[in-house]
Amino acid sequence: MRGMSRAGLLGPILLLVTCVACDPQGPGAMGQLTVSDGVNEDAGRTLQIRAFPDDGQLFDAAAAMLSDQGSRLSESLDLAQVELPMEYWIGGGIGNTEFERWRVLAWFAESDSVERPRIGEWYGTRLFVLAKCGFPFSGYCGIVPGIDVEINRRIE
Repeated sequence: MRGMSRAGLLGPILLLVTCVACDPQGPGAMGQLTVSDGVNEDAGRTLQIRAFPDDGQLFDAAAAMLSDQGSRLSESLDLAQVELPMEYWIGGGIGNTEFERWRVLAWFAESDSVERPRIGEWYGTRLFVLAKCGFPFSGYCGIVPGIDVEINRRIE
């Protein structure tokens, strides 16, 4: 290369190697978690939050098989220790996914070892879309801000 010494090439080469060695931030969402008027905040023992790929079908919280969803992210909090409204953050980490459309689901559960909301439990849900990962990665990645979720429905 004309006009550039070997030492001058070292910087750009190190930058490229560093970028290739980095993994993208894994899928996730963050936002405000609120509760509608009339919802019994003492209706459960834990606050469950899940994020998982959305299949594009009409969502039924009572029938959702969250344990079967690929790349499921989860958080379980003692409801007695939670003050609502609150900021939440789920996912992140390192990695990417083949799924662009995701759903976040939050609910007041009777126990901390649950896979989906049950009859009588209050929940809220919201869709979000991940951005495409940049070069050299394929798929989708990153934390999507502003995904506010309101717990406002009860499974009958």
